[in-house]
Amino acid sequence: EKNFSNYIGVKHAITVSSGTSALEIIFRALNIKDGDEVLIPTNTFAATAYAAIHAGARPVFVDIGSDLNISFQDMKNKVTSKTKAIVVVHIGGLISQEIYDILDYSAKRGIHVIEDAAHAHGSEYKGRKCGSLGTVSGASLWEYKPLGVGEGGVVTTNDPEIASKVSTFINNGRMIREPGFTIGTAMKAGKMGPPITMGWTARMTELQAAIGLAQLRKLDAHLEKINKYWAYLRKEIGQLDGIVEPYLAPYATILNGKMRGHALYIMNPGFGVDEEKLHVNAAQIAAAINAEGVPCGTLTEPIYLNPMLQKKIGYGRGCPYDCPHFDDPIIYQRGLCPKAESVVGKSFGFPLYPSMSWDDVEDIVKATEKVVLAVQKGAKIPV
Repeated sequence: EKNFSNYIGVKHAITVSSGTSALEIIFRALNIKDGDEVLIPTNTFAATAYAAIHAGARPVFVDIGSDLNISFQDMKNKVTSKTKAIVVVHIGGLISQEIYDILDYSAKRGIHVIEDAAHAHGSEYKGRKCGSLGTVSGASLWEYKPLGVGEGGVVTTNDPEIASKVSTFINNGRMIREPGFTIGTAMKAGKMGPPITMGWTARMTELQAAIGLAQLRKLDAHLEKINKYWAYLRKEIGQLDGIVEPYLAPYATILNGKMRGHALYIMNPGFGVDEEKLHVNAAQIAAAINAEGVPCGTLTEPIYLNPMLQKKIGYGRGCPYDCPHFDDPIIYQRGLCPKAESVVGKSFGFPLYPSMSWDDVEDIVKATEKVVLAVQKGAKIPV
């Protein structure tokens, strides 16, 4: 925890059992509850929304911008008097270029900014790393993340009260008697008391922590390697006729490991497909590349179209869906976030991770070239 907080540049880091539990406990620590609204970008994993739902808060979905991150303009349109937090998800290790606008706007209105930094360990913008920008950050340390321990998560913050509340909740509700103390430091200082609230057993194990410490020492080198792969793929595949290069943020230095992660299942933001030129969509291209033995995937639909949210499973009665604190029950339907819906099926990408070799990267290029050239010559790919 000490090493991670030093790396991120924050006062407190609390290790937890998963990224999902990190987000759920953050909402509890911020006292977000029934009748509150949380703004969430629609381009994220479902757990981001589920964390708000577990707290009883209503997820309000915000459209995306050109970088696939949360749109500042749409965010402003959806803020209400019930908005208690805005979740910023750094998709694919790419920090929103509007992050400082979001932070300034939220601070003036007393709204918490929660970073979901699961993709972005080591990503940096204007000298500050992901996990140090908002009120508090939650991140997964799952095996596919840039910093993986197998299974685990971490909460980071500069607020001592939030740090101690998170430590209380993950340790069976056992009271931390003084702000700023976490489980380990509180035990050593005699500042830990009996259970005072409902909590979880959501601590990280010593074994995971040992793996994480070793991985942290190698993180910058891993990211630099991955970003070189990313830059090469962007250049080689992006020059194919009918393929659009992945988005590159104006601030990004793509060969600097401190800037971007991209150690994901999918290289996001991914390659675009010009359907008018190729007469196929990204899902067809990805399926054909997979058939060549190279893993490839596409963007999924906005999470408000997920069956859990469509059918109000688990929390179908009362808050947050049909909640007495609101005038109307919430309805999630197509058209809610048109930009996010429009990019589905138009982008594909590849896993990138440090144990890959240049031969693996060349295999990606060769497979993609083979598929795209075949399509250009009239080859048919099943829909």
